[in-house]
Amino acid sequence: MPGGFTGNTSVNWYIDVDDARDGATKIYSKAGSLGRGMKHEGTEANNGANFVIRIKHPQRPGERDAFIDQLQEQLDEARGGSRETTFTIAVEDEQHGYTPPPHDQIKIDW
Repeated sequence: MPGGFTGNTSVNWYIDVDDARDGATKIYSKAGSLGRGMKHEGTEANNGANFVIRIKHPQRPGERDAFIDQLQEQLDEARGGSRETTFTIAVEDEQHGYTPPPHDQIKIDW
């Protein structure tokens, strides 16, 4: 039951659910988005016990180093009691000069 995110001249995303709870899946336009914004939500009825998050490291050396530094800083903060991890990673798509873009740059499974 994964969800994935990757670049494809913009952000390409998908959710693949095997056992959606009846009546819990909703897709609708966001107010004020001129028909371009949307919200998609649902509930997986039989999920696993853990999230598994896979992130492909940035391809460019400077971006890769910055990403690793951010991760280390977040790990240090977690050891100090922080309860949330936040970092940035470049969207590796053709629009930003990544050809070809990586498949499943970020993947979340459960």
